[in-house]
Amino acid sequence: MVLINQIDTLPAGGTQALIDDVRALLLADGLDKVRVIAVSAKRGDNLDQVRELFRQVSERESNAARTASAELDSIAKRLSVSVAEREATLDEPATSDFQEQMSRSAGVGVVADSIATGLRKIFPPSLARPEAPSRVSVAAQASTWLHRNTDYLPQAWVNSVQDAVSDPEGLVTGVTDLVALVPLPRPRKLLIELGWWLGWIAVLAGFGWMFFKHGGVPSYALVAVGVLSAVASYWLRLRRANREAAAYREAARGRVDQLVNRDMVKPMQAVFARHNRLRAALAVEKTQA
Repeated sequence: MVLINQIDTLPAGGTQALIDDVRALLLADGLDKVRVIAVSAKRGDNLDQVRELFRQVSERESNAARTASAELDSIAKRLSVSVAEREATLDEPATSDFQEQMSRSAGVGVVADSIATGLRKIFPPSLARPEAPSRVSVAAQASTWLHRNTDYLPQAWVNSVQDAVSDPEGLVTGVTDLVALVPLPRPRKLLIELGWWLGWIAVLAGFGWMFFKHGGVPSYALVAVGVLSAVASYWLRLRRANREAAAYREAARGRVDQLVNRDMVKPMQAVFARHNRLRAALAVEKTQA
């Protein structure tokens, strides 16, 4: 479009002649479809027509914009099949089950039970030690956990999760090293053992007094004090055994949870975050389209 301004300064009949001259020049350059409009900013001649033309052009989508929009639609359509129908989220129950299974595989429960039963005895046996879990068992547990968390994802994202998390060998080594850091309790507690043995000594002394001194208040008192001391010591031994077993179970389970979170959960969540960002971007593109 070519605008000829200040037509108010032309003599009568000069406007059309000027328009014809401009059109002839445009035609000579091959621009025969260019529109020529004579305007006057002073008088306002044809300004409304120019404004309307500008409005129509500004509202019309350009070829470049239409091409870009079509390309974006095509890309979004191709990518839409590579994301899940819903956001990727961590399956908390599955993760809790996995942590519990890993804990059992590492022998945490066996060691805790050994502590609970061994510390109750007068002569505690050697306590069980944690052992390296079976690689086959760990691999099966990890596979089940991965399936429960990714069964709705496209295969490409499943592969990304599998590449991000630790392999079974890494899990076996990690859980073995971390659980081994949890100390085992001492078999005996000095005050409890003193109370137990001194109590029975008092009982024997009381019966000896009865036998040689023919009874009396001191003998009965010794027997009573001895029995109470032995019973109290036994109760304290049971209480300590249960407390130490629970403390070991909690500490070792915490180490297992730490490993699972570090080597499995966090890498999976990082992949899930990338998936969800792509899914959100495609949803926005679809809405705008």
